[in-house]
Amino acid sequence: MSYPTRFIAASGSFSEWGKPVPEPYLRKSFSLKNRPVSASVVISALGFYRLWINGQEVTRGHMSPYISNPDHYVFYDTYDVLPYVHEGENVIGILLGNGLQNSWGGYIWDFDEVPWRGAPKVAARATIGCSDGTEILVETDETFRTHDSPVRWDDERVGEGYDARCEIPGWNEPGFDDSGWSFAIKAPDIKGQPVPNGVRPILTETELAPVKIIRDGDGFIYDFGVNYTGVTRLRISGAKPGQKIVIDHGEVLVDGHFYNGNLYFSGHKKQKNKEAIVQRAEYVCRGGGTEEYMPSFTYYGFRYARVRGIEPEQATKDLLTYVVKHSALTRTSGFSCSDTTLSKLYENCIRSDLSNFWFFPTDCPHREKNGWTGDIAVSSEQFHLNFDMIRDMNQWLMCFRRAMHEDGLSRPVIPNHEWGDDTGPCWDSALVFSVYYMYQYTMDRKIIEDNCEAIRRMLGHFSDKRGEDGIVRGGLGDWCSPQFPTATRCPDEFALSAIAFACCNYASRLFEIIGAEEEKKYADKLGAELRTSIRKAWMDLSACAVKGTGETSQAMALYYGLYDKEEYGTAFKVLLERIRQNENRLDTGILGVRVLFDVLTQNGYTDLALELMLKPGGPSFGQIIAQGLTTMGEDYFGTGEGINAKALGMGSLGIGSLNHHFFGHISAWMIKELAGIHPNPDLDDVNAFVLDPHFASILQSCSAWHVFPAGRLEVEWKKTGDGYAAVNVRIQGELHGKIRLGEKLEPLASGTYRLPLDR
Repeated sequence: MSYPTRFIAASGSFSEWGKPVPEPYLRKSFSLKNRPVSASVVISALGFYRLWINGQEVTRGHMSPYISNPDHYVFYDTYDVLPYVHEGENVIGILLGNGLQNSWGGYIWDFDEVPWRGAPKVAARATIGCSDGTEILVETDETFRTHDSPVRWDDERVGEGYDARCEIPGWNEPGFDDSGWSFAIKAPDIKGQPVPNGVRPILTETELAPVKIIRDGDGFIYDFGVNYTGVTRLRISGAKPGQKIVIDHGEVLVDGHFYNGNLYFSGHKKQKNKEAIVQRAEYVCRGGGTEEYMPSFTYYGFRYARVRGIEPEQATKDLLTYVVKHSALTRTSGFSCSDTTLSKLYENCIRSDLSNFWFFPTDCPHREKNGWTGDIAVSSEQFHLNFDMIRDMNQWLMCFRRAMHEDGLSRPVIPNHEWGDDTGPCWDSALVFSVYYMYQYTMDRKIIEDNCEAIRRMLGHFSDKRGEDGIVRGGLGDWCSPQFPTATRCPDEFALSAIAFACCNYASRLFEIIGAEEEKKYADKLGAELRTSIRKAWMDLSACAVKGTGETSQAMALYYGLYDKEEYGTAFKVLLERIRQNENRLDTGILGVRVLFDVLTQNGYTDLALELMLKPGGPSFGQIIAQGLTTMGEDYFGTGEGINAKALGMGSLGIGSLNHHFFGHISAWMIKELAGIHPNPDLDDVNAFVLDPHFASILQSCSAWHVFPAGRLEVEWKKTGDGYAAVNVRIQGELHGKIRLGEKLEPLASGTYRLPLDR
């Protein structure tokens, strides 16, 4: 396909902090002498765009087309616009936003210094076939007209400002006189490769009304009841011309007052002399009648919105609506059980996953909005179990590969330029783990083939990071444990080496599947060397213990196969002892939590896993629900002394992000271990599953479902009061199920099975 590469812009000016440049309208009028029989538009923007044809918006979703490094790839959207064009005059209208092209609010990650920075620009081509056989082409060039829009400033992280007095009625419709508008200019040539945009659009999931309105100083706090992502839609009547309304969005109240100090890094060197603004909407009223405004080029992660600049009588319930948005992913799993806290935790995981999926997984939807690879690595399984997101992750992995250095060095944030240090295997493993689970849920060999060479280079980079003792050094280890940032309980060198070893094992299996023999040999050889080195340097084999005292390192060694078969039983007892010494409380960060509950359940300690998960007083995930939070946080909370108990030391009150997905693996654990659904465990049949439920003492019932390519599986079990559980199985479609009975796997069909609780 031929893509339009003639980019235009309104001017060469772009926003700086404190020096805003309004975003441009661009329009082009053209005439059709005959009836159109086909019509399409191909469009891309460096930044974001909104697209209208004859006054009808056709934009596929919020913040189109994508967020990427434009020096690597430039993504294009294609539209069928035949329903919108007609004989006579037609108009293409475009509104541009900054996006990553001019991320002046992303200075913490050096997005304000990237080489592609400049004014937003757009390339588009309309192709119209007419009834007389002629074809009309309209392509962006210097004949497009441009004018400042009411969007006076915008930034993905900072927010957006809109002045309704600057609106131009009819600007994107036929019959409008644009003779007083300026002409567009040719923009600098792009460097990135043009490719079709393959991800799902960002759409509205639902709309929420406020559950409470609270007076807060000179403003009003709108409480929407849940922490999520999207924008607020402002609707006000009878405003005075020039009345300025400021809406700030945040996750938490402190002492009953609005607080967003956890959403920016006030101590950062680049923030000197800058007002600490984040997640803001500013609206200047035109006055008279009813006015509505919803931001175009930003989004917010929030539960609370503080509104200033309104009169008390304007603080009505209808003033603000929460328009919930995220990538339009399809759910593929669900879970509920008789324990309210556990069921709420699952829903919190799903809400955090969706909040943090804006084209690709992000670390948080407010403060950073970055594709941190470490977060994606630990969430890979639960994401692919809960959602159909293959095409979205395929595109992100394409960007990941393009950002890799020739020697296999990867960047910690994708998209990125060259910001960030070498974070090492625990973060880089996002490549291997993503490909592994993408294959498990599709068995599409092309996923492995596309990433084979990159995985091989990455393993080579891990090898290069080894010291004389064979241990990998340099990078981030277990993250956000209750002792964070102290990592003595799981030494970084052990974690880095263990994850590098795990990557070798996963990669070996992937290479075997596609017949990449040399790559498999390399992965096996490096994996064997790493295992020998780890066992020598970090493991007391006489005691079957990883050196140190923490739960993470011992659980990782058990989960990833660092112990021999004859050592495993003793090593598991060591893990139990470490948990007991810690008074049956968690001391694990994201790497430890990813494996600990699996290890406990697989060895018959489901009740202990749930005790750790739900421990009153914390640190535990139960504290999230006890404190009334509706998403998963950046940690799993402490002693009940208040939100986060200052555990992370982030923000002026020690409050970290309240909406992260990287502790969400517990959602996969619930489906797999409690409900017992294990999809395609042997990577040999995408429609196969093993049913192996664990009947935890605190649960009376449990249900889950999962959608396979060939059908849907529903499982529900209830305890019958006589030492057994009745397990109801419903299979729709051509699925191939087995049920674990003792040490055997027996064929499974729809029906009810009676299983002993002590199985």
